[in-house]
Amino acid sequence: MRSERHETQITSDTPENTAGSARHHRPGAVLAVTLVCLFVVAALGSLLLRALLQERRQGEVRMHQLQALWLAESAAARARAQLARSAEYAGETWTVPAETLGDRWSAAAEIRVTRLDGQPQSRLVVVEACYPNDPDRRVSQRIEFRYHLGGANSR
Repeated sequence: MRSERHETQITSDTPENTAGSARHHRPGAVLAVTLVCLFVVAALGSLLLRALLQERRQGEVRMHQLQALWLAESAAARARAQLARSAEYAGETWTVPAETLGDRWSAAAEIRVTRLDGQPQSRLVVVEACYPNDPDRRVSQRIEFRYHLGGANSR
């Protein structure tokens, strides 16, 4: 009779035995770390892009405010010149085409002139300038001053 011998090997979780299994799970961990890093980079890029777009929009608004102020000052000078020619000047809506401004938008200024009670030689001039003439981007500036016919004027 022949006896067969079977050997059974019992393993334990010693560092030598777990090294192989850790190596086996490493590709998944590397993938997870890579995905987290990509997510962080994408989030930072998104925040940077948003900040740049906001800064650009604020710069555009500042430019429009300055252009509206220049338009209001020009309209005020126009009102003074018209009042110097005629005491009956009551104002107007002054439209400046985009081509004149060298821009893609036109501009408008409303000039209102009213007589002051008890002061026949004085006028109240109110100028409201809007630039650009686009409802979504419009910025307005207002200038108000008294004009004395035939004498010194104040702003």
